[in-house]
Amino acid sequence: MLDLYKQIPPTRITDLLLEVDAATGFTEAFTHLRTGAPCADRIGLMNVILAEGINLGLRKMADATNTHTFWELIRIGRWHVEGEAYDRALAMVVEASASSDGQFLLQTR
Repeated sequence: MLDLYKQIPPTRITDLLLEVDAATGFTEAFTHLRTGAPCADRIGLMNVILAEGINLGLRKMADATNTHTFWELIRIGRWHVEGEAYDRALAMVVEASASSDGQFLLQTR
């Protein structure tokens, strides 16, 4: 098993999230609460999602990244990230990856 891990190149979690988004378009679910427009700042959105997902918090995430300040992450989180958006995003990932019987079926857009 360890030999298998040695063959896999190190991957940043944000790069993995971007790859999943490219395949599923799940970030389109995170729309602006007032305008309904998708979040234009995908990297910032990924930082907010990751911070919430690993229970890091936005202040520590801002310290850990060189792309966004705490206040930028706060703005993205307040205007684009809410429980219903997570539900829509999860549905998009599931729809893109599985049919009702669990088999992978490539979806066309």
